[in-house]
Amino acid sequence: MADRGPSGLRETRSADGTTIAFEKLGEGPPVILVVGAFNERSTGMPLAEALAGDFTVFAYDRRGRGDSGDTAPYAVEREIEDIAALITEAGGSAAVFGYSSGAVLALKATASLTATASGQSAPSGRVTATVGGEHTPNEQGTVSGQGAAGEQSTAGEQGTASEQGTASEQGTAGGRGVTGLALYEPPPSSGHDPSAPPQDHVARLGEMVSAGRRGEAVEYFQTDMVGIPAEVVTRMRNAPFRPALEKMAHTLVYEALILEGGIPAELTGSLTVPTLVLCGGDSPEALRQAAQDLAGAVPHAELQVLDGQTHDLVPSAIAPTLGKFLRDLP
Repeated sequence: MADRGPSGLRETRSADGTTIAFEKLGEGPPVILVVGAFNERSTGMPLAEALAGDFTVFAYDRRGRGDSGDTAPYAVEREIEDIAALITEAGGSAAVFGYSSGAVLALKATASLTATASGQSAPSGRVTATVGGEHTPNEQGTVSGQGAAGEQSTAGEQGTASEQGTASEQGTAGGRGVTGLALYEPPPSSGHDPSAPPQDHVARLGEMVSAGRRGEAVEYFQTDMVGIPAEVVTRMRNAPFRPALEKMAHTLVYEALILEGGIPAELTGSLTVPTLVLCGGDSPEALRQAAQDLAGAVPHAELQVLDGQTHDLVPSAIAPTLGKFLRDLP
C-alpha cells in the first residue's frame, strides 16, 4: 500500500495488478463503501466522514474511474477482487456497504468471497467486456459534481502503480472475510420498466463507447436503464457535470454487466452474513419494492425504510441506522 501526498489518498493493487485508489478515515471496525454508476469515491466521502467517529471507513474509486486504474478485459470478478484487496488492507475482514448498482456489486462480492472461503462457487453470468476509450490519471485528486443522472455524479480518471503486491500475494480468499453487508436501494432486478422488452444493454453501451459516442451512452443509460424521462436528459446535456459523466461512460458497460440478469435467487439464498437493506420512504415504488423483495430473499436480512428519503445518499439520514447495524455486528 502506498500513500500519495497530503490528501490521504492511498493505493493498493488488485489480483490482476490494477491500482485501486482509496481513502481511509477514522478508527474502529472497518467498513468499505461501494458506490454506484457515475460515482467515484467522493460520492461516499460525506458518509465516510459521518461514520469515521466510530469506524475505519474505506472510500475507494472503483476501477476505471477516479484515481484507480483499469485493465482490459473487464469482468465482474475483477471488481470482486478489488473489494477483496481492500478487505486485506483492512486487516482481513470488514463490513461492506453498497449504494445503488454498487449495492448489487457488494452483494455479489459478499456471496463470492463467502463461497470461496468455504470452498464453494458462487453463481455468475456473462462477466467480461472490452470497450474502447482510455482512462488516464488524475493528477490532483478527483473532481466532483452533482446532477440528476439517476445517481449522484462525479468525475475522475486513473492512478499510478502501487508499491505493494497484488491481492493474490497478500493472502487467500478465506482470509478476506465480509463481516456484514448493508445495501442502500439496489436497482430492481427487472429494471425500471418491467413491461419493456429485454435489451442487451451491455452490447449497446459497448458499441456506443467503442465508437466514441460517449454522450449517447450516457443518455442511453439514463433513459433506458435508470428511467429518467428523455426530456429531462435532454435538458441536462449542457449541465456542468456532463463532461464528468462522459468521461466515465466506459464504466457504464461495467454497470450493465453487474446488473445483467438481476440478482439470482440462489445468490441471495446463499448469503450467511448479517444483512441490512435500506431504502428511502419517498423513493419510487420500484426501488422500495426492490428493497423489500431483496430483504425477503436474504436469510435473516433486516429492512429499514428511512422516512422522507429518496435515492440520494444523505449521511445524516443513513449514518445513524447504518452505524447501529455495524456496531451490533458479531
